[in-house]
Amino acid sequence: MIINAKIQGYPIITTTFVCSIKLNSPHSNHKRQPIPNEDSSKEIIKTNPILFVATVVGIIQTLLHMIYTNRSQYTIQRLLGLTPNGLIKLLCLQVLTFILYGISVGLIVGVLLTRLIALIDSGSSISFD
Repeated sequence: MIINAKIQGYPIITTTFVCSIKLNSPHSNHKRQPIPNEDSSKEIIKTNPILFVATVVGIIQTLLHMIYTNRSQYTIQRLLGLTPNGLIKLLCLQVLTFILYGISVGLIVGVLLTRLIALIDSGSSISFD
């Protein structure tokens, strides 16, 4: 569609606009156009192991930092009669508490953010692959 228009007050200047309009309805028989970058799913698959390893290294570093900052407390507890097996149980309990706290907070925040996104985009359905 070509639209010719004269700018008001200047009859000499003529402007030409070229525009094309495509209307797609949900009931049309047109095939869906392919996504230009089909490699994006492969890139996501390649980055997932990197993100997983980085997360595991971060968790291990946090746990080691927690253990090293409490070394003086462990020494005092050993002097008060804590056995080596008791110290290992105490460390495992602290690590388990840390992991369960992270999982529970992550699940709660994830569900709340998913619900928030569903409220914002209420016209569509949520589907999980």
